[in-house]
Amino acid sequence: MSLIRDTWDVSKEMLSLSSEIKAGPRTDRDKLSQILSEISDLLNDVYIKMKQKIYPRTQCNRLSDLCNDLFESSQHLVGEEKARTLSDQLQYALKNSERTFEDFVTEKISYMEIQQLEEASGKFKACSVIIN
Repeated sequence: MSLIRDTWDVSKEMLSLSSEIKAGPRTDRDKLSQILSEISDLLNDVYIKMKQKIYPRTQCNRLSDLCNDLFESSQHLVGEEKARTLSDQLQYALKNSERTFEDFVTEKISYMEIQQLEEASGKFKACSVIIN
């Protein structure tokens, strides 16, 4: 798997869970909404940096830190198992960020594929807005 595919998959799954999350307690939703918004902003920064062929180390490190926050804030809304799966999948994706960047710079993956990071960012932002 890769940073792009796994991140996109997590964003798609979070968006599909938004109705379930929306039914949860307001304070839990607010916290998760804030984390999803931050993930969205950071993913957009990752996309911009990669597009410029600059490795987004700071953004990837911060995203990695947010994986635990994602788990903590979503487990009461979607269940511990689903929250752990999504958090772990995002964490795994970030471990592949250097490889993805290298593949992009050496043109093993295309600009179109990198754009999926921007799409994932949008899905996280949409989920953040829907649940808030």
